[in-house]
Amino acid sequence: MSATKSSSKKFLLPVIVGIVFLAAAGYIVMGLVSKEDVTAQNDAAAGVQAVARAGASETQATPEDLQRILAEAKDANEKAQLVSPEGANAVELYLKALDIDSENRIAKDALNEIMPYAIDRADQYISEGNIPQAERALMLLRKADPSSSVILTTLAGKIENLKRIQSSRDAEQQALILAQQQQAQQRAQEQAGTAAPPVTPPAAETPAVPVAKPTPPVASTPKPTPTAAPVTPVVATASAEDRNFQLTRKVEATYPQRALRQRIEGWVELTFTVTATGDVADIKVIDSQPRREFDREATRALGQWKFKPRITNGKPVSASARQRLEFKLGG
Repeated sequence: MSATKSSSKKFLLPVIVGIVFLAAAGYIVMGLVSKEDVTAQNDAAAGVQAVARAGASETQATPEDLQRILAEAKDANEKAQLVSPEGANAVELYLKALDIDSENRIAKDALNEIMPYAIDRADQYISEGNIPQAERALMLLRKADPSSSVILTTLAGKIENLKRIQSSRDAEQQALILAQQQQAQQRAQEQAGTAAPPVTPPAAETPAVPVAKPTPPVASTPKPTPTAAPVTPVVATASAEDRNFQLTRKVEATYPQRALRQRIEGWVELTFTVTATGDVADIKVIDSQPRREFDREATRALGQWKFKPRITNGKPVSASARQRLEFKLGG
């Protein structure tokens, strides 16, 4: 019996030692895994904090940056660069200042002061047919003053209407080119004595061109009298066979109410293009007195004028011209 007990003890001892060793090894492995997890979590948190600090350092602006932007905005305003050029206009720079300091009183007051003039400038872009500039100006105005929903909605409607008009003019121009091709082909056939079939026009319909209604003069006492000097061509005709453009319809400018109340007189000097269809395009104000007082009404009126286009070598062509509109009070 004692020999059996002794052999049992000898057998159990290695088993117990093995179990203890396995348990110790498992504990060590679990400890290493936990330590690696903690280390990984700490590294990830440190990475997030580093990214956050880097982002904050990139967007953080100093007081010197803010003062520089305000100075650039003031300079752009004095140069009448209200909504253009992109990145260097007064509205955009004052908005940039408010991105840095949302409560900056200088930027807020300046935006409130220039908003009516900036809206007028956007409207002038529409009158000039400059759709990209008008859309960019509208985007800035909406960001600067979201409360001006009615006025800005009106501007947006004008832009969409202008797109339709320009699309119609493009179709009309294509029809004119096609007619010229037909005439040239017909003359060639007559000279050659052959009867080839004429050029077949495309099947697409040409939409009707909306006709702008003249703005009625503002009744007042004394009666204001905006006057226009004769239209001056930039380039004279080259030969007796050519014909310069001729004015067929003139729309008088409306006297601005503010200028009328304050009895302000002045003038606006403009350049523009008489297109091959006799319309007015590319209107630009090159000088005015007082500055910006009459620009809008002068541009609006000139845009409704109609001409017989210039004829060169028997074909209608575009021509550049210059016009001075004067605003005087009668009596």
